[in-house]
Amino acid sequence: MITSLRTRITVLLLVVMAFSSVSAHAYQLSTFRLRIEDPTTGIGRVLTDNVALGFGNLSGDENSTAGTMYFSGFVENFNVSVLATSATVNTDGSGGGTLTLAARVTYSGTTNSNLVITLEDNGYNPPTPPVTFTGTVGGYNDLTKTVTSAGDLSGGAGSVTLQSWLDTANNEPAFGANTAAAAVPAMTVPLADGSSTTAFSTAQQFSTTGFSETGPAVALAANAPVNYSIFTQAAVTFSGAGAADFSLKAVDPGCKTNCGGGGTSVPEPTSLMLLGSALLSLGVLRRKKQS
Repeated sequence: MITSLRTRITVLLLVVMAFSSVSAHAYQLSTFRLRIEDPTTGIGRVLTDNVALGFGNLSGDENSTAGTMYFSGFVENFNVSVLATSATVNTDGSGGGTLTLAARVTYSGTTNSNLVITLEDNGYNPPTPPVTFTGTVGGYNDLTKTVTSAGDLSGGAGSVTLQSWLDTANNEPAFGANTAAAAVPAMTVPLADGSSTTAFSTAQQFSTTGFSETGPAVALAANAPVNYSIFTQAAVTFSGAGAADFSLKAVDPGCKTNCGGGGTSVPEPTSLMLLGSALLSLGVLRRKKQS
C-alpha cells in the first residue's frame, strides 16, 4: 500500500513538472513579443503574448486574449503601461497585417534618461496586390485603454521617436528570453539583409505635445513571400520627471473586398495533450493495482 502510494505521488510529480515545462515552452513559441528597456543601463523586460509568469510586479502579459498584450509595471524609474495588438485582418476589411503599439510612459527621475519599447510579430499573410505599408502616429489613453488621435508630452518628457518595419523575409529582432526587471541581452535587428521596408523614410521624432502623423503608402513588391514580419520601435527621452502618451499603428492594406487572410500561428495545446496522456497512464496503473 505504501509502495503504491509512493508510486502514485512520484508519477503525479513527474506529470506536474512535465506539464509546467511544456506549458512554458509552448506559450513562448508565440512570435508576438514586447521588449522594454533602458538602453543606458541595459535593464528591461521581455514579454510574450499570453505568458503571465510570476516574475513579480505584474511583469507578464495581463491580457489573456491571443493577439492582445497589456503590461503595467516599472523599469527602474519608468512607470510603463503598454497596450499592444496584432491582427491579420485590417479594420477596414482588407487583408494583411496590423501591428499596434500604444503606451504611456511616466518618468519619476530628475536626470536625463530614455526608454526604448519594441514590439514584433511574424507569420503574417500578404493581402491581394497591390500591397502598401503605412504607419500612423497618434496618442494613447491608459484610463480607457484606447488609441487617440494625438500624442502628448508633459513635464520633462523631451521627445518620442517612432519607426516601423515590414520584413518580407519574415525576420524579426532577437529579444531574448522572457524576464522581469533585469539585465536583458543586446537586441539584434534584421535590417541589413535588404528585406526590410520602413513605414517612414526616416524615423519620426516629436518634441511638442499634440503630435500625429500618417506616413505615405509605401509600395511593396507583388511577389513578396507568403509570410512576413512587422516590428515597431519607440524611443522616449526625458530631461526630468514627466509623461509621454503615444501610439503607432503599422498596416499593410491591399484589396478592399473579398480579401483572404490567415491568422498568426498559435501554439498547439501540447501541454494539455501531455497532461491528458499522463492522467490516462495513472488510470492504467490504478487498474493494474486493483486487478
